[in-house]
Amino acid sequence: RDHSDVAGGLNNLAVLYMAQGLLDEAEPLHVESLAMRRRLHGERDHSDVATGLNNLAVLYMAQGLLDEAEPLHVESLAMRRRLHGERDHSDV
Repeated sequence: RDHSDVAGGLNNLAVLYMAQGLLDEAEPLHVESLAMRRRLHGERDHSDVATGLNNLAVLYMAQGLLDEAEPLHVESLAMRRRLHGERDHSDV
């Protein structure tokens, strides 16, 4: 069942795996976490979705998949700008 706590837990385990160098194990968890966050928030911009996009992009960068990482970073930044505007905010 989709829940923000489950999505967060998936993300946290993926981040741990990344820190351990287990990139292949981290990928499906980041993908599932992002998909769950998108289902939870629909088409609306949400900081959890932006974070999920960013985290998956960082994983792809670590895997050397720069072409896959770039659009995720671009989408994450655009979403954060829509959420927070151009003002001085730590997420932008």
